[in-house]
Amino acid sequence: MTEDALGRLREFEEELGVDVAIELIELFLEDAPAQLETMGAALGGGDANTLKRAAHSLKGSCSNLGLNTLSSCAAALEQHAGARGCDGAQPLLDAVVSKHDSLQPGLKALRESLRAKL
Repeated sequence: MTEDALGRLREFEEELGVDVAIELIELFLEDAPAQLETMGAALGGGDANTLKRAAHSLKGSCSNLGLNTLSSCAAALEQHAGARGCDGAQPLLDAVVSKHDSLQPGLKALRESLRAKL
């Protein structure tokens, strides 16, 4: 996890409380895989509109949590799907999945450290 992401999540903890910070992390951990699944299915089915919408949704969730690199990857996929459709989008989706997967351990560890404060 980046310092920006940790800082943003710590802001949630300070401003809104530990419970809310935990809830935001849990919502992301639950929702992001569904968005990735939707993107994969849309790409496989050639559905650029669904791919674009799912990438947009993930981008917003990431941005809200300060997960800026993943947000940028999702934005690139969203833009590509809007401009060029599904052709050539697989490497962009692969980048989104890879970045998402790399963030999971840090987010889960942060969630557990926040739970320990309760």
